[in-house]
Amino acid sequence: MRRPTRSEPIIAAPEMRIARWLTDTCVDVIYLFQMAAANVNAVDAVLAMCGVEDEDTRGDIIAWEGFETLEDLGILEDDKDVIEMAKRMASRNQNQGRVILSTVTIKRLQALIWWIRDRQKLNLPLNAAEFTPAVLADAVERKIIQRKQADAEITTRDLAKFEPDDFDTHEDAFLNLLAQTYGVLNEPIRYVVRPGVAPNEFANAEEERMYRIPLVGTAFDSDNRAVYRKLKAFLINTPGWAWIEPFNAMEDGRQAFRAWSDHYNGEGELSKRTALAKQRLDQLHYRNEKSMTFERYTELLTKCFQTLHKDVDQRYSDRQKVEKFLKGITTQEPELSGAKAVIDMRYPRDFTGACAYFSTQVARVHGPAVLEGKQRGRKRSIYSTQSGRGGRGRGRGRFGGRGDGRGRGRYGGRDGGRNPGRGTQRTIINGVDVSDPTRSFTADEWESLGPHGGRAYVTQRREAMAGRGRSGDGRGGREGRGRGVRFNIAAIQSESDEAKQDQDENNSARGSERGGRNGRGFGRGAYGDRS
Repeated sequence: MRRPTRSEPIIAAPEMRIARWLTDTCVDVIYLFQMAAANVNAVDAVLAMCGVEDEDTRGDIIAWEGFETLEDLGILEDDKDVIEMAKRMASRNQNQGRVILSTVTIKRLQALIWWIRDRQKLNLPLNAAEFTPAVLADAVERKIIQRKQADAEITTRDLAKFEPDDFDTHEDAFLNLLAQTYGVLNEPIRYVVRPGVAPNEFANAEEERMYRIPLVGTAFDSDNRAVYRKLKAFLINTPGWAWIEPFNAMEDGRQAFRAWSDHYNGEGELSKRTALAKQRLDQLHYRNEKSMTFERYTELLTKCFQTLHKDVDQRYSDRQKVEKFLKGITTQEPELSGAKAVIDMRYPRDFTGACAYFSTQVARVHGPAVLEGKQRGRKRSIYSTQSGRGGRGRGRGRFGGRGDGRGRGRYGGRDGGRNPGRGTQRTIINGVDVSDPTRSFTADEWESLGPHGGRAYVTQRREAMAGRGRSGDGRGGREGRGRGVRFNIAAIQSESDEAKQDQDENNSARGSERGGRNGRGFGRGAYGDRS
């Protein structure tokens, strides 16, 4: 509401000056009454929006609870205060402004208080006209989400130990931790370490909120100390501690984070990480899922590209990223080699699209191996053998016992039983029983045999049995006397040996790839890049 303009003060006669003074005083009093009425009308409007439909009831709430302005409503801190107010109003006598509020109205009033305090926190003006039904519904939802998010806090124990060579990952991990930690304002304390200058365009509403929270005041001081304590817990007993120790007495989280970030994003440290990233790129390659999974290959490539992006002279263009990606793929699989040609035509400047397309092809060709790679950490033998203790079988040898397996044995009874005696063997390769190589294998079984040389083993057994008789005939089996056939069991190991060689070649590229696992996919890069 606009304040009325006072009259010109230049009046010669004293009685005229008195008359003018009375006129101006009346103008001020009228203005104040109008402002008070406007404020009361604003409170009345938001109460009506919350479902207090009766005008006299709204008047009783305003009069007995002392809500003269929207700012007065912000004195209520949380849901508990609204409930206490509702109980208090319901306990009054009728002539003392007794008011009974429904459950729905109370919930809406709680959302109103949250909306008012949220705007006060962000230094936004309070305007009753902006509290629309849509805004009310949004306030209800955001209030619930914020409460649930505040309960899901992570700690520095969830982060890996800081290593300077992998600073970018660790910085993103720490920022992610701050983004999931809520302070006294019930906001993520990530705002404490935001860059000094806001971007021209905000990425989303959450980033805009982060830049609206003031970096002064009691609430900021408390959150600032919380940031320092988390940064200290993260960096103590690491090389990074030296750069934040000067801020230990004041517990200034914002300045400590800036000092840490500025040092490791400085020219000297950045040059070291740039050189290391270039070295890793030269050593990285993907051949199969045993030596290095495709997922890991793309992850390491992406991290190297992100490090190089901070140096304007070392940045890779979109085309260069795809070329480097294809150059590092040295698989011998014909289908995957064909996929490289498709990428070169369809995704020449789309690194993300190229990774997605090739990942689909890897899953199609090496589905079981991809699954095994994700379960890595649980040791699996290439093959296992269970042998019975024999009865009588034909000939003597390791695989050939006396008789046809009907003699006594550890697993074989006099009449043979379910498990034959000496002379039979049960061979398992990657969970597939290949004791009888002549049987029909399912598509899944045949696929499982591929990564472990099982197909070669089955093929050799079939060829031997078809051309020279069954291995158990005659005197002796493997290395025995008679007509037994020596099988190239080492074929089972061949592909694994090749994978080991590939793995050794990649060790230098993967050896220092340690960092905060919670930081993946989060953050805006180095501190300097976010200015």
